[in-house]
Amino acid sequence: MDSPSTDPSGLSNTILPYSEETKHIQLINQASPSKPNPLFPTSIELASLQTSDFTPSPIKIHNTHTIQSLSPCLYVFPYRSSKLIIYNIENNIKQELVFLDYTFLDHSAWSLAEGGKIINTGGYDGKSTDQVFVFNIDLKNIEKAKRMNSKRYKHAQIALGSFVYAIGGVSQKGRLKSVERLCLDSFKWKKIGQMNCQRENPGACSHEGKIYIAGGISLNTIEIFNPLNKKFTLMTIKLNMPGKCSMFSYDDCIIVLQGNQVSSCSWIEKMKVEHNEWINKGDSIIRSGVIYFVQLSDLFRLDLVSNSLDFVDKLY
Repeated sequence: MDSPSTDPSGLSNTILPYSEETKHIQLINQASPSKPNPLFPTSIELASLQTSDFTPSPIKIHNTHTIQSLSPCLYVFPYRSSKLIIYNIENNIKQELVFLDYTFLDHSAWSLAEGGKIINTGGYDGKSTDQVFVFNIDLKNIEKAKRMNSKRYKHAQIALGSFVYAIGGVSQKGRLKSVERLCLDSFKWKKIGQMNCQRENPGACSHEGKIYIAGGISLNTIEIFNPLNKKFTLMTIKLNMPGKCSMFSYDDCIIVLQGNQVSSCSWIEKMKVEHNEWINKGDSIIRSGVIYFVQLSDLFRLDLVSNSLDFVDKLY
């Protein structure tokens, strides 16, 4: 392996050996917001983003997970509420919808699927649940749908093609390896197999028609699910540290956001950042090298050109 080098911005770059496994993954670790929450007046310096670069591949990348990038809106279900928050990143307008007949649970997951539908699954209300909600973006209504085969919470969820995947998580019996998917044509759930590892709060994203799943509590492994043969394969590369992470597909790379270290900040700001463990909930929006994503109630902006991570707004 080549020794680390430093670019003019002062960020440390490590060149890893090129392989079919590593060519698409770029790790960003120990990231912290470069701009604080307005509630905390002291500024936060950006901790160094440790990145891994790879020899570019001359192939054309076809990423099938494009639904989230076409919409200017982020959708957030506040836990233990009947609300859905819709935030438009283009005009900074926030809309709040209330559905008094329903309650969205702690540790549920959701994603934007084909047909303009937001699928919300699982959660915890004293026990794991298998409930499923479907929000129609055009009609602005929500309804319950067929339940999952397994009760789960703290799971990842990915929409890919005409399917929505519920990945891992926790049930009453413990952490799960199981993955199931919802067919958007029939609206029926089907178990599709077991991951190699039991994963609580894993990171996940789709890339080139496959699903990449990483980390989770006490884990640093990464595996790939191929929808064509329904096989899970462990990669030889691993996260730099075990634990939760967020994953984003961008061009021919997968960005992994992990860690809670900050280089210089006040104690209260550090607690704010450390509390913010990076996990996947809902979709992200990518615009001109910038990723907008939500963690709990906070909206962040990750600029991949300047390697900066900014707090944008508190959504609820």
